[in-house]
Amino acid sequence: MPDGNGSGVTAYDFPQIYERLGLKLGNFGCIMLDVEPIPVSEYLGVNDPSWYYYSKNPLLRYVKGPVAETIAHATLLYGLTPDDKAGIQQKVSVDELLSGLDLSTVTVDYVDAFPAQFGEPYSCIVAKLQADGNDLEEANRRLRFLPHIDTFVKFKAHVTLAYVNVQDTEETIGSLNDALYGQTLKATGINYGGPIV
Repeated sequence: MPDGNGSGVTAYDFPQIYERLGLKLGNFGCIMLDVEPIPVSEYLGVNDPSWYYYSKNPLLRYVKGPVAETIAHATLLYGLTPDDKAGIQQKVSVDELLSGLDLSTVTVDYVDAFPAQFGEPYSCIVAKLQADGNDLEEANRRLRFLPHIDTFVKFKAHVTLAYVNVQDTEETIGSLNDALYGQTLKATGINYGGPIV
């Protein structure tokens, strides 16, 4: 996962801790808010698959080009340990924790980039979401009652748009910001997840 916390420190800086615990970084579960697909390639005017980045690293299995075109989502909580990822009990608990919150839409604040993990040559282009003081932020706070491990210091609400080759980042951010700034995205439901993709 990209560094979404602004401090520059993530769990990926301390892989030995998780190895000692018998846990594998990149294999934690998450609860997501799925949103309508975002036509990234159309906004960018790019149809060449080689322009995007696709990782072969199994820990980066979610790094697959213009991901928002098919699996657009805002991660509400990342870090569920393998024993906590599945089952009806978790779904019931998530529904109970999110009860009464309005998660019908999210609004794009601006487009930015997160750096690559494991030294790979990509940038993760994201739509940062308006979250301060709204139900998106409250959803994250409530879901933290579930057993999990925080792998990032602070919650940064975002939708990952695409993984691109590093040299394309500035122009990509500008074009997508022009297309998405202030846009409201319709949520399509809660995704109870498993490992992030």
